[in-house]
Amino acid sequence: MAPKKVNNNNNNTKAKAKSRDLGDDEDFDQILSQLKKATRESHKKDPKQKKAEEAAASAATERRQQLTTKPHEFETELKRMHQERYIQNIIQQMMESNQPYLTAPNTHVTTDSLEGKKLANGKTLVSSIAVAEMQGWRKSMEDAHCTELQLFEDAAFFAVFDGHAGELCAKQAKALLPALVLKHRQADQANPSNFLKAYHELDAALRGRLKDDSGCTAVSVLVTESVLSCANVGDSRAVLGRRLENGSYQTVALSDDHKPELDHERARIEEAGGRVENNRVNGMLAMSRAIGDFSYKKDEGRPVEGQLVIPTPDIMTVPRNANDAFLVVACDGIFDVLSNEELVASVSKKIEEQRAAEKLAANAKLSPQSVAKICEKITQECLAPASPDGRGPAAAAGTDNMTIMIVLF
Repeated sequence: MAPKKVNNNNNNTKAKAKSRDLGDDEDFDQILSQLKKATRESHKKDPKQKKAEEAAASAATERRQQLTTKPHEFETELKRMHQERYIQNIIQQMMESNQPYLTAPNTHVTTDSLEGKKLANGKTLVSSIAVAEMQGWRKSMEDAHCTELQLFEDAAFFAVFDGHAGELCAKQAKALLPALVLKHRQADQANPSNFLKAYHELDAALRGRLKDDSGCTAVSVLVTESVLSCANVGDSRAVLGRRLENGSYQTVALSDDHKPELDHERARIEEAGGRVENNRVNGMLAMSRAIGDFSYKKDEGRPVEGQLVIPTPDIMTVPRNANDAFLVVACDGIFDVLSNEELVASVSKKIEEQRAAEKLAANAKLSPQSVAKICEKITQECLAPASPDGRGPAAAAGTDNMTIMIVLF
């Protein structure tokens, strides 16, 4: 057999192509050398860093091996994690429980309304009366009120009690105060009852009745044919709206707030061994006078009026006027949002709007149910809006319980 002929030209061509494929350029060796150098440099590390990484990796590996080879340690670790979560949940719940506000307000409004009663002489002291209450952002409702259209044969009685640290004091005050005002009735047209005695006796009676440390404000008004007599303890208020000849309304304040930062209140508190901090008695109570709150009335060596917090009312009496249009008695949940003047303006405007809606004459009598609608609207308007994140109120004003009473003459 003839030997196979080899094509040297083809072999040379293939060798050249292979040489090009391997990068037979003059820079190839230089590039390769740089790559090798860069690789060596990338593997160089700081000895301390390298040692730390190796130790961490070794510890993690050892821990995994322990948890894998020792089931009881694995169970212990799981229990520890569960306990941590449990404790965190408890702490979260405690934090939430200490928050005074709900995440969303209770906007249900409870209303009550009554027609006025005729006296023995055929006259009527009041035309209509209505009350509205809203719990709002608070976690419970601690307000109370009372309406006595004929406490005496010639006097009506209205009161609002704003409770704090519990509802018991306000509820008990509501039950007891009307009888005490009647008990201390006076034959004095300018002062139809001795409010000082009534309020002090109320506070003394509650000392044995209250099973908690609650307290309350108390603002009350006796309405007769000749006067409006108001007694007040705390920061709830009574205000009168008088219609003037030009159609506008005059605002007549019947009470003043009792705040610890007032000079005469601060002086008494400091004399009794207390302090006013952040405008609060001992940094806690936001009013300097209240019914109950017996933790601030412990100094047996001092009289009632010498304690840190006292139940002594300020009493204001104004003569009746033919232009008296309405009386408003309300807690500070309303007055935190509206001033006396703003509230009188709001009530008078809503009365006119309600008459227009019912197509009544300008001086026509509104029904008690219509007055109740006005009360309800005011509580809704005073309610603080929700924050953008939906986790509580957007402002402090308008977050308290709200009670408003409107008496039309």
